[in-house]
Amino acid sequence: MAWELDYVLNYNVSLMQDEAFQTDVCVGYIYYDYPKTGSVADAMELGASITLPNVFEFGLVPSYYAGKLWDAQSSEDNDVNGWVHIVSLGYDVVCPVTDQVISLSAATAYNGSVTGDLDYEWNVAIFGASTTFEIAENISLSPSINYQITMDEAMNNGDDGELWAGVSLAASF
Repeated sequence: MAWELDYVLNYNVSLMQDEAFQTDVCVGYIYYDYPKTGSVADAMELGASITLPNVFEFGLVPSYYAGKLWDAQSSEDNDVNGWVHIVSLGYDVVCPVTDQVISLSAATAYNGSVTGDLDYEWNVAIFGASTTFEIAENISLSPSINYQITMDEAMNNGDDGELWAGVSLAASF
């Protein structure tokens, strides 16, 4: 089993708040840490997303993300250097018993040659579900489960798809 730890620093701002065309902008930095492989496999990413949370009255939320990735450490064994573009749709469902919000998502990613093995193409579709629990003031815990359908045989050793889970701990200030 592969472990990945992602360290994320984001800045979020909402423009035209509470209007039909409210635009949520997020600019961020991610450090991808692969503890079992050592720092040679680690990578970094700078990216930005735009989300339109109120554009559809029935709750569907479109978003777009662009990120630039590169190796955290120069190495011949690691060849991460390129752009990724992600188009996604989200929809929140409220559990009638607990009032807990469950966020459903569907996304597809365009690989702008992030790794040398892959072509420039739409290469994955990802479906997910997550929820958030407030565990203290300004601190939340968000578990998620995701399924990825791989459309490029060069990814994931030719596997058609993979299931993974994650947990995020967030603090806002």
